[in-house]
Parts: sequence; C-alpha cells; structure tokens
Amino acid sequence: MRLYGDNEITYNKLSKTLDPFARINKALDYKGVMAINKIFANSKRTAKHIALVYKRNATVIYPGFEFDINSEENITEQKKHFLYIGRIEKVKNIDIAIKCFKAFLEGSNDKSIKFLIAGKGSYQNNIAEFINKENMSENVKILGYISEEEKINYIKSAYSLISIADKEPFEAA
Repeated sequence: MRLYGDNEITYNKLSKTLDPFARINKALDYKGVMAINKIFANSKRTAKHIALVYKRNATVIYPGFEFDINSEENITEQKKHFLYIGRIEKVKNIDIAIKCFKAFLEGSNDKSIKFLIAGKGSYQNNIAEFINKENMSENVKILGYISEEEKINYIKSAYSLISIADKEPFEAA
C-alpha cells in the first residue's frame, strides 16, 4: 500500500514519487515479480491491482479450508463459540466485534459462550489490552496461530464465523 496505493487513483499518485528509497524498492520489487512464472491472488480486487501495477495476470484462488463446510459429517450439534480466523490488524475491527459480542452476551442466558480469535498480527497486543479493559477475558480468548486441523475443529463447533473488516478485497464471482 505504501508503494502502490490501494486503487488506481492512489497508485497513479504514488507512481510519481520522488522518494529515492521508494523508487529503488519499487524497481527491486518489479524485477522480482517479473521473475515469477505464475501469480496467484486471493481476490478479484487483488488480481486487478496486480494487473495495474505489474501488467501481469493473476489466477484468483479464494482462501478456504480443506473440507466441505456443507457436508453433514462436518455439522455438529455442540455449538460452543463464535470464531474469528485471520490476521489481527486494526482494519479487521476485532475490537468492534468484541463490543458486539459483549452486548450479545449481556442479553444471553448462557454466560459461558466464548468468542475465539485465531491468528496473529501487529494489533494483537492492542486487542489483548482491549479484552482486559472490557472485562471480557473470561469469554474472549486469543488462540494465536492454529493449524488447518484445528481450524476445521473450531469451525465445526462454532455458532458462526465473525468478520467485520473495513475493507476486504473479496468480490463475488
């Protein structure tokens, strides 16, 4: 983002930078990307940005899991928690999700419901502090990195997956 922006307007503006470090960084980055045989992107938006910046096509492969979430064998009656899986960054609005979960819990008869946060990121310490500040440490847990097998098990037993990010680059197919 710092070098290329997040859309065509900011990309065009940043392309004209006089910052010598940014120019060197961009030149090295471009040279490295040109050496790659095939580029994959996690969304159409990212693929479009790759085409804009590098003049290369990217194959879109949406993030997913190694199981069919709709399969009956993956559905369990034992719902135990709400779940967030992803990077722990400010734009993911995990703090807002925690506030919403707190309001939900206050109106619930079952005070044992948990909100599990799986992932790592630069905002992890801020979220840990926020959980303490909101007195939610009994119900909100940061799990850190979890394996694919753990993801499957947590998803199977979740009421719902939570994601309220500001800007997710996913577009409908």
